[in-house]
Amino acid sequence: MTAQEREAHQAAEADFQHRHAECHAMRWSVAGSRTTHCGFCCPPPPLSEKQIEAILSIFASADHPNPAELDTWRLTLTCGHVTDKTQHSSNTYWSASTTHCSTCGQTRGIVTSEKLPPSPARHAAEHRHLAMKLDEARREHERHQKKADAARRRIDKLEAQSTALGPVAES
Repeated sequence: MTAQEREAHQAAEADFQHRHAECHAMRWSVAGSRTTHCGFCCPPPPLSEKQIEAILSIFASADHPNPAELDTWRLTLTCGHVTDKTQHSSNTYWSASTTHCSTCGQTRGIVTSEKLPPSPARHAAEHRHLAMKLDEARREHERHQKKADAARRRIDKLEAQSTALGPVAES
């Protein structure tokens, strides 16, 4: 650095220390710039076009939710309109307090939510899931039954050996 650059850098460093005296966080900077930023209160640098494209390709390749795994909920909104929305079946209650009303075109509060009976696709998916769990439980039972049968054979063998030896002589 030249003397002028060093002086400018030291002034910027002093300014950083003054502005971030209480942060005690890591620092970050952008390549090619001597300006440093605080990891606590300064926003991160913007994403590059290449990073944005990579993120978009990840989201674009993501699977859409399987309709068989979605439940339909009937929502009554503060505007008085009723709308049906879906969310994943793992939710036991409607998880938002507001939603977009397609009739009003506004975001409205949710007054009541009611889970509707499952669709035929959802019902079939539940049957497949339960059948898979049942098969798994049967395999586990069979595995335990084999161990129990082996233990019973060992007990029978040991009892037969004990009987063959006769009664224990008292001394």
